[in-house]
Amino acid sequence: MIKIKHISFSVKKGGAAIACLRINRCLKKIANSSCLTPSMLTGKVSFLFSGECYSFLHFSMVVLERLFAKLCYPNADNKVSLNVFGFFSAGFLDRTDSNIIHLHWVNNCTVSLKQVSSITKPVLVSMHDEWWYLDGRHYRDVTSLGCHESEGFFSRVCRKLYLGYRIKYIQKIINESYFTAPSSWLKKQAEEHNPNLKGRVVVVPNPVDVDVFLRRCFSESRNFFHLPMDKKVVLFGAHKSGGSLIKGRDLAFSAINSLIEKSGNQDFLVVTFGGGKPGSYVANNISFFEVGFVANPLHMSFLYSAANVTLVPSRLEAFGQVAVESIACGTPVIAFKNTGVEDIVIDGETGFLAQPFFYESLAHQLEKILGLSESDCADLARKCRSTAVDRFSEAAVSKAFLNIYESLHVEVGA
Repeated sequence: MIKIKHISFSVKKGGAAIACLRINRCLKKIANSSCLTPSMLTGKVSFLFSGECYSFLHFSMVVLERLFAKLCYPNADNKVSLNVFGFFSAGFLDRTDSNIIHLHWVNNCTVSLKQVSSITKPVLVSMHDEWWYLDGRHYRDVTSLGCHESEGFFSRVCRKLYLGYRIKYIQKIINESYFTAPSSWLKKQAEEHNPNLKGRVVVVPNPVDVDVFLRRCFSESRNFFHLPMDKKVVLFGAHKSGGSLIKGRDLAFSAINSLIEKSGNQDFLVVTFGGGKPGSYVANNISFFEVGFVANPLHMSFLYSAANVTLVPSRLEAFGQVAVESIACGTPVIAFKNTGVEDIVIDGETGFLAQPFFYESLAHQLEKILGLSESDCADLARKCRSTAVDRFSEAAVSKAFLNIYESLHVEVGA
């Protein structure tokens, strides 16, 4: 049986961490698969910071690297990771009881680029964002002011030094490793940004547990979150952190506002989740009901089942975990074209796609889906569930990964 070691900064916090954990879990049924993160080896000399467990040495690496990243990209509008330092060495990873090293989100000084390039075992890299083919940023900047504008001489010098380091090792990693992308969009972007990736990226979606994320009883779901039975519910993960621009929070607000102005009244309820304080609030003249951070997958399935539609208005999205969980629960999704969510949202079958990135188009699709008849909604729900089971279930995804592992295993003559 092939032995797989999944390496990630975390298996608890963030979409990539959840994806890594789910991939490992579904592979356990057909392979010897296990995860390894820095926090698993910190031992007693450790402490918590922002919900993660660090050793003092690892934390020092992260602090130094973030300071240097700020010098290199002072105006970046999303996270920057340099991977100059690393918790795991190539020698340590080569000594693990595994045939294949599967790298996931290895930033925050999990493994340095130099050490990744020195691993002698077969390496499979799963891209969970744009980091592997950009310049240290996890997503390209989406503001009109690019990150290279209004920078001083010192920042330009620091960035040039880093890019020299990055290009040297990235090229070696691409030549000697294999890559997966969770969506066709991310594969396309990777190959366009770095032609050396052409032919080396395979699309394998992130899995969803269709035995947990499934259609729950409507009345039970509404009662669970104290939602009214007589209103249609628009669900939205309203990120309030620095990633809100990428996630399209402003576009969602504008689309909802436009729909309210057009209809003359708000005959639907906007329900948000994602970490805000539970309760009702008003933003941009729109009334919202925030349920807070929902960690329990079972509870999330109730939330999706309580909604009529889930809004995923991301400007940039590598995959769309919220979208795939939603359709598994039979709840259609509205998203923009030309993002990773397009693999999940089949226009007219599992939701509707809006023109990027116009909130008016988003509002139009929202109006369309809220105006569907009960029979049309039921038909849409069936198509959503069927698509999730056929393409994104753990059984389907684990089979795709196993095929890749077996190819690597045979190729290196292991």
